[in-house]
Formats: sequence, C-alpha cells, structure tokens
Amino acid sequence: MKFLYCRTLGRPELVSFIKFPKKYSPLPAVLSVSEVHALIRAIESPRYQAIAMVMYGAGLRIAEALALEVGDIDAARGVLRVRHGKGNKAREVSLSPALYDWLRTYWARTRPPIPYLFVSPKTGKLPMASTVRKAIVLAAKQARIKKRITPHVLRHSFATHLLDEGTDVHVVRELLGHKSIQTTARYARVTKRLVRETPSPLELLPQRR
Repeated sequence: MKFLYCRTLGRPELVSFIKFPKKYSPLPAVLSVSEVHALIRAIESPRYQAIAMVMYGAGLRIAEALALEVGDIDAARGVLRVRHGKGNKAREVSLSPALYDWLRTYWARTRPPIPYLFVSPKTGKLPMASTVRKAIVLAAKQARIKKRITPHVLRHSFATHLLDEGTDVHVVRELLGHKSIQTTARYARVTKRLVRETPSPLELLPQRR
C-alpha cells in the first residue's frame, strides 16, 4: 500500500498514517577468545583452518576470504587486499604478523595452485561456502561450544574483540568495510569493556555510612 500510493500513484499523503513495524535487532553472536582458539584447533582441514583464521584475524566475510589471491597478501605493508568486498568495493585490512605466519605455514603444507589462496591442489577448485560452513559447525560441536556457530560469528568476534581492546569504532568500521557507522556500532552493545566500564547511576547517590 505504501509503495502503491507513494511511488505509483504519487499520493503519499493518503498513506502517511501507515507506519512500518520496527524490525527486531538481535545482538550478534560472539565467541570468547578461548572459544575462538578451541574452534580453530578443532578444524581438521588445514585449508578450512586457514580460512577461519583469515575470517577471524582480518574480519573478512566468507566470500571475501575465499576470493583471496596470493597477490593480495602484501607482507611488506602488512595488509590484505580485499578486491571484491560487499557491493563490489575494494578495501585493505590489517595483516597481523600472526596471521601472516599462519598463512605461510598453510602455504608450505598445501601448495595451492595460483592465483587463488584456497584452491584445492586435487580439484583445482575453490571450496564452496556451504562446505566451509559445515566444517566450522562440526568443529564447534567437537570443541563443545554451545553457541550457534556460523562463519560470520568469526567476523562478529573480530569486531567485538577489537572494541574490547579499545580500538576506535571508526577504525573497526573501515576494517569491516561497513558503509554506515551504525552497522559497526551494534558491536559496542556486546563488547565487555564498554559494558564493564560504564558506571551505574547508583554510584551517583550519597553512600550510606
């Protein structure tokens, strides 16, 4: 009705009283640092383990991680190039020394054919996102993690852990490739540091002696 009168008929005043219901906005699921460690250790495949490391270590979406090429690793500058992010937007993310060492170890063990980083040497194809998802869910069960696990939880955990460590929300926004700061700000709702350091108004009352 709103679309019909506002766009097609050009009479928005006739439906101005109609309000859209507010969408439920749940808190993003987040793993603790120890849970991330247990999850990654439980992934048996070196390739899927490396993909999980990239998603958590650099905050990439699963499609962004799978599309990485060897040439996207810029060790000299300490960055990963994401050439086709959401909305086909390119960006650079931090390549930590730990993630770089992990990727070097993975490369030495598997020797994937170039250009893609995560191509199977046997099939010459990239793994499907659904296959990676199943491997991560299975690893979560083996690690006895009770939370609902998806690959995107690693990205949520990346953002939340950065905020826990005091990283500015605008920096986190750039790393995640978010268009709006409001999208990034939702992670502040679950960060332990902000919750822990927010004083209670009870502290403003005179203390009983």
